[in-house]
Amino acid sequence: MKKRGRALLAGVLALGLALPLAVPAVAAEAGRSGDIYSSYQAVLDEYVAAQNSDFDFSVVEQLDINQQLALMSGGGTKLSFALVDMAGDGEPELFIGTHSEGPGDYTPGATNYYMYDAFGYANGRVQRLFGDGVWLGTKWLRISIMKDNILENVSSYSAFEGGVLYYEIPAHSATATLKQYVEHDYRTSEEYPFFYEGANDPNVKWPISGARYEAVQRLYQYRYDIPWYPITDSARLKSLLDGYRIPVMLNGEALAMDQSPIIQNGRTLVPLRAIFEGLGASVDWDGTTRTVTSTLDGTTVRLSVGDNTLYKNDAPVALDVPAQIIGGRTMVPVRAISEAFGAQVKWDGATRTVYVTQ
Repeated sequence: MKKRGRALLAGVLALGLALPLAVPAVAAEAGRSGDIYSSYQAVLDEYVAAQNSDFDFSVVEQLDINQQLALMSGGGTKLSFALVDMAGDGEPELFIGTHSEGPGDYTPGATNYYMYDAFGYANGRVQRLFGDGVWLGTKWLRISIMKDNILENVSSYSAFEGGVLYYEIPAHSATATLKQYVEHDYRTSEEYPFFYEGANDPNVKWPISGARYEAVQRLYQYRYDIPWYPITDSARLKSLLDGYRIPVMLNGEALAMDQSPIIQNGRTLVPLRAIFEGLGASVDWDGTTRTVTSTLDGTTVRLSVGDNTLYKNDAPVALDVPAQIIGGRTMVPVRAISEAFGAQVKWDGATRTVYVTQ
């Protein structure tokens, strides 16, 4: 049977660090506001300052970073960053780690990065995916990026207890949510340990067999396609983030939006008020039925969240993708809305830009 994370645990215990005894509840910190580039750059700036000091504790303790770096790093350790759009919402998560094979190895495809921090961006704010907490405790013994929007957390609660927890990142959220976990308990016997399984409630679990313990872990697959870059590479950060942007140009000017557009099933969704008010249409929102009614130059458009039909002057128009609430904002298909009001819409695939002309 595999005993994942136990070698790392031995190193942690050798440092004399105490580990908590319970699966943590995830709670996001307040976060820092700003656009995604400046917010993520501010995060990297603090890690660069720590790295430049060779992780001197007197410097590290003044920064908003993982302070355990002062214990685990030094001697020329070089940190890396990766951007991964876990939920496919156009707002990638930021991961900071160091490759176990040594400084300067940024080979895409390697999974053995020691993860020191993880951030998400939602609603104009950046925050830690797992909130603040004990870095070398159950949260941060080892985090791996998996396929299908999953983060794997190999954790140890003591010298005899541990487990593997699987988190997912909801669209337009910066908080990891527990999906499934398995635990082992060797306190009774190394040869006959106890095994447990749980879902999204860390306080509810049930006994399982060793075979089931292994089977759950096989459900999740590692990603081998993630490139990592030096945390000092600000130009790379900007170019990567530019690749996620979906500008919407309305009559030759960029449409102001408080949430980034996303592409879903080949259709671009934008914040409701941004496109309606940008076109000059009125906006009447019924929170009870979650329906918007909008009028412009004698044309009335009505659509409801979750409904695949838009009504233009009461005539039904089929939608490939319905309006939906994402990250606290109602997102609507920009082409369907614009064309309903007589505007022309063009998609430039090379630049990932939507052009709307009235």
